[in-house]
Amino acid sequence: ILLMFIMQLSVQAKSQSRITLKVKSLELTKALSLVESKTDYRFVYSNDLVPEFKKVDADFRDAELPEIMAAMLKGTGLGYRVMQNDLVVLYKTSAADNNADITITGTVVDGSGNPLQGANVSVKGGTAGTSTAANGSFTITAAENATLVVSYVGFEAREIAVGGRTNITIQLTPVVTSGEQIVVIGYGTQRKRDLTGSVASVSGADIAKQPNNNPISSLQGKIAGVTIVNSGAAGSAPTVRIRGLNSTNNGDPLYVVDGIFQSSIDYLQPGDIESIEVLKDPSSIAIFGLQGGNGVIVVTTKRARRGQTRVNFQSQVGFQKVTKKIDLVDAAGFKQLYSQQLANIGAAPFDFTNYNGNTDWQDEVLRTGFFNNNSLSLHIIKGRK
Repeated sequence: ILLMFIMQLSVQAKSQSRITLKVKSLELTKALSLVESKTDYRFVYSNDLVPEFKKVDADFRDAELPEIMAAMLKGTGLGYRVMQNDLVVLYKTSAADNNADITITGTVVDGSGNPLQGANVSVKGGTAGTSTAANGSFTITAAENATLVVSYVGFEAREIAVGGRTNITIQLTPVVTSGEQIVVIGYGTQRKRDLTGSVASVSGADIAKQPNNNPISSLQGKIAGVTIVNSGAAGSAPTVRIRGLNSTNNGDPLYVVDGIFQSSIDYLQPGDIESIEVLKDPSSIAIFGLQGGNGVIVVTTKRARRGQTRVNFQSQVGFQKVTKKIDLVDAAGFKQLYSQQLANIGAAPFDFTNYNGNTDWQDEVLRTGFFNNNSLSLHIIKGRK
């Protein structure tokens, strides 16, 4: 009994002792681990709660835990509670404890400083909102670290961090529309605003941003009326349908690469493409006749300027795998569950003597598919500019 009393007294003395700690620009998680190494306290928290950017600067001598925790958790929105066995649990405090509501007044103006009447001002992630008066002014109540979302017809929406300010002037920028965009059609080029047919255009820069080996896969979700389905096999070409299936035969669209008809563009590298235009309606594809009945995809590749040489090298390495398989019970677990089921209904036990298989057929059928693709292109156009 005396030995147990001495051990308990020793642990209490260590847990309740004062702490000497000196750190500079140390991550909060590492600072907590340092406190653990000096005491019997053990911290319990979710990684999602602890901000990664939080750095701790502290210099404590013979300080108690509350003093240290107050400094470490300042500005994080976290609180703590000491439980039994010296466990310290970190938790997210309520918004009211950290973000005091303040009244914000401000003005919304255009690029010339003229007030904008009727602009919408709302709190991001909240329900509070208002609109500006004739002189562009507004008043709204929000947390001191809230974000205001300001929008007005014909102008680009802006998100403004309050940062404790009570008076804010917000300037909106007009939306610039590109009415002079040039698109490639069946018989040349035309300004986009002059088009009467249904033509969609995607720039080569947008295509190159996508991590796809096939340029067609990069169009998925970018053009209305175009359905792209990938088979899932590594390196396989996707299936393309423009405004549904228009024929009982092959429903693939016609590909036109720099004026030359092609059955596909799988051989093209995304980095070699200047733009892709998709012609969808009869007026746009009429010049191609029956071949364009399922739609036309016009591809313009990059070229060197006259008198220049253009070299382009691309290398891609990747893999494809099933993101999530069906969770299955193993053989032993199945036997146990099935035996329990038979017992529940009063049936005779099943003899599993000849049933010893334990194969997950998903592992037998599915594999990780790897692909490696390297391309080198050289463009030379002689002559003067």
